[in-house]
Amino acid sequence: MKKYSVIGLMSGTSLDGLDMIHCDFLLDEENNHWLFEIHQSMCIPFTEEWQHKLKTEVFNSPYDLCRIDAEFGEYMAEKVNQFIEEFNIEADFIASHGYTVYHEPKKKFTTQIGNGATMSSLTALPVICDFRTCDVALNGLGAPIVPFGDVHLFEDYSFCINIGGIANISCRLPDESVVGSDICPANLLLNEQAQLLGKDYDENGDLGRQGNVNNSLLDDLNKIDYFKKPFPKTLEALWVEEVYGDILHKHDLTVKDKLRTLYEHIGKQIGNTINELNVQGISNSGNNKVLISGGGAYNKFLIECIDKYSPIQLEIPRDEIIEFKEALIIGFLGVLRARNTQNCLSTVTGADVNSIGGAVYRGTSTFFLK
Repeated sequence: MKKYSVIGLMSGTSLDGLDMIHCDFLLDEENNHWLFEIHQSMCIPFTEEWQHKLKTEVFNSPYDLCRIDAEFGEYMAEKVNQFIEEFNIEADFIASHGYTVYHEPKKKFTTQIGNGATMSSLTALPVICDFRTCDVALNGLGAPIVPFGDVHLFEDYSFCINIGGIANISCRLPDESVVGSDICPANLLLNEQAQLLGKDYDENGDLGRQGNVNNSLLDDLNKIDYFKKPFPKTLEALWVEEVYGDILHKHDLTVKDKLRTLYEHIGKQIGNTINELNVQGISNSGNNKVLISGGGAYNKFLIECIDKYSPIQLEIPRDEIIEFKEALIIGFLGVLRARNTQNCLSTVTGADVNSIGGAVYRGTSTFFLK
């Protein structure tokens, strides 16, 4: 088997922190089957300063966007170097998602900051980043990009759902093609409401559980046009803040009642999506189970709300998969880019063709793998 050693980096819209993972990917060429082995993983929480930079300051001016892009590259390189030193890691390269500032595929652009050249120069390792831009240039949505990894690394499951700032789903069709899509906002909304009550997030859903569902608000949320669109489709954080913010503002309710209603809305949209795909027979591949990952997997009340609407069994994996599956898959997409093979599917993003996404910064190192 061929082996590739990678450091994968992920920093999502929920601003939890920088996820880092060191893993090996092994290719069984005879069966065209991928395996993975996780060696180390950690999450570095963002300080209040970095949260402010990424959520607010980056939008102040074009100059600030460029400045923070470089600074975030330096920050990630520093954390990677510490990671390497602490665990005595030898890696072939770094694969980094970066932090999404703008995502406007209809206008043909997407922006993930965390400068790859800066990272490569400071770590002395090749860096692969900017995984979405090529797909957007090919008239794709540039998202979601994890389904390719889901169906190759977690093929024992009919569906993979990651619940972070935004919830997304992946599955393989009986004809072996892949479907993937953003479902609905999740922790972006829940965290924002919890913060109004002085909490960083709603641990176990305890705050939301204390509220009551408001049917008028629930109806307005479920009528959002996005949910009428066919797959593939994608969500953008600024759009979520604007559209959901307007709807929530119109309803004079307690924070806990808004939270409780958001839980019901998220549970219903995720459950409806599973049911819609399941009816199409997609779950014939896999074990008729749904793999749940991302921070939302720890929210017991949220899982109860999803389970209420889901037609098949939900499965919560071990902590390492819950917390680092996206960083793992970014590493895998980097391996495919390094092998110069397709890592972004038009059936998932709506692009004109499949593509090989990722910008490569080699520094002083040789790079392409075979």
